[in-house]
Amino acid sequence: MPVIACSQPVGLAVDDNNNDKIWIAATWVGYLVFFDPDLKRFIDFIEIPNWRTKGISGSMVWGMEFDKKGNLWIKDQVNNAIWRYFTAEKRFEMCKVPTKSSYPGQVSFDSQGRVWFSEIFGKKIGVINPDEAVDNTTRGITEYELELGEGEGEDIESIGPTTVSSNGSSSNDNNTVWFTAVNFPEGGQIVRFDMNKEKFEIFELPIGSGVPIGIAKDDKGRLWINNHATNLFFMFDPLTEKVVQYSTSLPTSRNSTTTLPYWNTFRDGKVWFNEHEGNAMAHFDIANSTLVEYQIPTRSEIWGNVSNALKFALDSKGSAWFTEWTENKIGVLDSKKLNNLPIWLSVSKDNIVLDRKNPAGEEQQSLQIFVHPNRSNLKEPVKMTVAGSMSSLGRDYGI
Repeated sequence: MPVIACSQPVGLAVDDNNNDKIWIAATWVGYLVFFDPDLKRFIDFIEIPNWRTKGISGSMVWGMEFDKKGNLWIKDQVNNAIWRYFTAEKRFEMCKVPTKSSYPGQVSFDSQGRVWFSEIFGKKIGVINPDEAVDNTTRGITEYELELGEGEGEDIESIGPTTVSSNGSSSNDNNTVWFTAVNFPEGGQIVRFDMNKEKFEIFELPIGSGVPIGIAKDDKGRLWINNHATNLFFMFDPLTEKVVQYSTSLPTSRNSTTTLPYWNTFRDGKVWFNEHEGNAMAHFDIANSTLVEYQIPTRSEIWGNVSNALKFALDSKGSAWFTEWTENKIGVLDSKKLNNLPIWLSVSKDNIVLDRKNPAGEEQQSLQIFVHPNRSNLKEPVKMTVAGSMSSLGRDYGI
């Protein structure tokens, strides 16, 4: 097996049908790397054919997922293609995206087995019918172009959960693809695509919502989206179009006021996400509005004291696996240790509302924070840092 000094791992997927084996895309060298969590070692390196690189990076692989048949779908930025790796047969098949330089990004599957993907620069979403796909061609691919006003939605970043129903259910969320459209450096929309009508519905976000990246649907149909320009992440309710914003803690990686929440997923009542500049993995418990952040040990001074944990996935036990792009590593947050926290907190009020006309309020408002040690041998003093998003851009200021 090759020794790879600088593989630039980005995409990562968990094969939960095969004892949670971990697959990683080594983007600079063009390998699929197979990691066995039980043996705690890399056991196979599979070379992707005709792999090309560009600039200082490889071909960025943002989307990487297993379908129900156990085959792995991989996005290839530089080749402008989507690979299907047949794990049983150990062979690759390339699906070429018709739009040139589209930059294929995220991927999701519907109940019919079709593969939906975003085109970051193509301003389109696409769908692959695997039964019609022919190797090294565009066969089996259909694209849908998103038409926005001038200067709006420059990039389609995140394709969300496809919720196609094959049983004729009358739910309003059937046959739907959700995704985000982004204006850099700030701004964007949430977009719903109706597969049956082949039409887009655009939802504008409030000013200050930043760069909406990552989209996950909870068990009540609400969408959770990260603001990859600030410390904020937010919930969007499609029924009411209400947006509720939440903040991470202060960043610990550099002299910055932003943690930059990145990609996300929903599992068992929690929204999971990684913090690009916060150098952390985090989960938000929706029921009790509790955010827990876990700092990643690796901190590269060259990259501003971050490990560049760009992508992650949860295994069947709830452990979070992630890649560290610039550090040539993968990491894991073990589910057995998730609740092994030294303290837990409670507060005297769920929220405090300030009157804009009278910022001081009619009477003094206070919030008490109670610290409860989880360990009887906790000897170190508890250091408290309070962060509040006090501006429209969600910049945090420690108190």
